[in-house]
Amino acid sequence: IIKENRTYDQVLGDLPQGNGKAEYVLFGRDVTPNQHALAERFVLFDNFYDAGEVSGDGWPWSTQAMAGEYVIRNVPYSYSNRGRTFDYEGQSGWYPTGGFPATAPDGKLMSDEPEFKNGAPAVTDVAAAPGGHLWDLAHAAKLSYRNYGFFCNNGLADKETGKVAIPDNYPSVTGLQPGGSNLAGVTDLDFRRFDLDYPDSDAADQLFVKTGQDEFLYKMRAYGGHHAPSRFAEWNTEFKQMLALDPSGQSVPALMTVRLCTDHTIGVEPGHHTPRGMVADNDYAVGELVQAVSHSAIWKETAIFVIEDDAQNGEDHVDCHRSTCYVISPWIKAHQVEHAFHNTVSVLKTIELLLNLPPMCQYDAAATPITGWDSTTSNAEPFDAVMPDAKILAEINPPRVHTESASPEASVRWEYLMNASRSFDFSRPDRTPAALLDEIIWKSVKGIDSTPPDAVHGPDPSVPGTSNNADADDD
Repeated sequence: IIKENRTYDQVLGDLPQGNGKAEYVLFGRDVTPNQHALAERFVLFDNFYDAGEVSGDGWPWSTQAMAGEYVIRNVPYSYSNRGRTFDYEGQSGWYPTGGFPATAPDGKLMSDEPEFKNGAPAVTDVAAAPGGHLWDLAHAAKLSYRNYGFFCNNGLADKETGKVAIPDNYPSVTGLQPGGSNLAGVTDLDFRRFDLDYPDSDAADQLFVKTGQDEFLYKMRAYGGHHAPSRFAEWNTEFKQMLALDPSGQSVPALMTVRLCTDHTIGVEPGHHTPRGMVADNDYAVGELVQAVSHSAIWKETAIFVIEDDAQNGEDHVDCHRSTCYVISPWIKAHQVEHAFHNTVSVLKTIELLLNLPPMCQYDAAATPITGWDSTTSNAEPFDAVMPDAKILAEINPPRVHTESASPEASVRWEYLMNASRSFDFSRPDRTPAALLDEIIWKSVKGIDSTPPDAVHGPDPSVPGTSNNADADDD
């Protein structure tokens, strides 16, 4: 499972057994009860780092254990609004590098463009590394695999006519094609891509049915052929189909990739859920998925890894790349606290070892895998998801500044931040200025008169356990 943009301190900095700083916590136990419970029951990583700086290089690192030369050179330009639109996650600008067929599985044309009447050809993916992606390893090893939301195209359509040039939600690289529904193909076309108008969890739908309050609902209440109210709901529909085919679990793929993204947040754009509400939704989706697996026949043969694609230069007292990682399995020894260094590639290396896959490049070949496994399923008790406080899940960004709660100067600044949120493009990851969005999220939780700490880059000798023991000559 890959999520979006949170640091360790923002989420788990309130756990006393880890190297956290409570003052930096934005989404503590009240917002993320499931992630707290999973970290406490299985293993708390307080020295884990995302290899990517932003989504542009974070997704290559998270799926192919490296960011290639093109990515490293071009991320700074594209993120300064001087480069191309988006050449990552299998897309070249708006074009899916894997192309697409003429018709969708339902028989409808994929594009209204005459030049694509016979489908669109595949082109070179400049962001792809020579060793391929994790799913390419699985295909080569003839392992079963199913994808939920990774590398799905955003689509391109004329806003006035509605004519489609590039299809929406279709897998953007050949390794994730073809798309299908009800277990057909490689990628589930009914699982919604990155889209912050659609929830990760069932909390919104469940609470709306229970209370009738519109505040819980997202703009997109259902998606796909199953009219799923959330990303989890669609994943769970197919998971139940797999178990129905074979109650022993043999129909469940050896590898699944799942994208959950509402912890990205949409800032303080009026009328949308607050950052706390969106992170709570994301947290409950993680809990729901672990609950579904842990109560199923495959639990004792399963490991679930949950990481962020990047930490988005967020607030953390150790380093702005330090992030959360959860390893969930009945084979993980209970109640561990892991202080050893690990990063994104450590997770990929561990998955490769569990599936008997070769490395993709020198980075995962040399990476230290995650340890702490037991020789028996000593931690096999099923997990039950905890729904965050309904008041948090119902939080909506207000339409205007509450001037009575702030100084006049702060009110002016807050109005600016609200207008900035309105102007941001949240249709894709990282189309917003990272530093400004970080400030907006911080102030939405800590108050508009608060000041976020400066981003920390590199080890700080004053923080125990983080010094690199460098000598004085700067080598």
